[in-house]
Amino acid sequence: MALIHNFHVWISKKLPAEKTQLYICQNKNLKQNIIGTLGEDGILIYPTYPTAAHYHHQTMIRKPADSYCMIITSLGLPATNIPMGLNKKGLPIGFQVIAAPYQDRLCFAVAQELERAFGGWVQPPCLQTPTDS
Repeated sequence: MALIHNFHVWISKKLPAEKTQLYICQNKNLKQNIIGTLGEDGILIYPTYPTAAHYHHQTMIRKPADSYCMIITSLGLPATNIPMGLNKKGLPIGFQVIAAPYQDRLCFAVAQELERAFGGWVQPPCLQTPTDS
């Protein structure tokens, strides 16, 4: 992970200042567009990751996929991850519920309802111990 962090620091130092300002401006515009669309009572359901959870040490080769979470984090919007079970390979899948700033309660309320409707978190088979049966 330190290697990845150091790579990001190195890349950011190579980015021209005018590009940095452009990206900051685009980020602010995107945030305002999303907030305007959500209003005070809207939510956005968005993938947490484009695929099921990855196996250990695959983060380095799947780095662009992390952008699903990074986009929302960079916008400073509240988000709650909703686990929705396991895929055919037994890996967790889920999505994010996103709301406007200071509307965290909406994320939590939707998460609670979805947990009731779909059963909530499921322990992957690879983590079960003989005493779990």
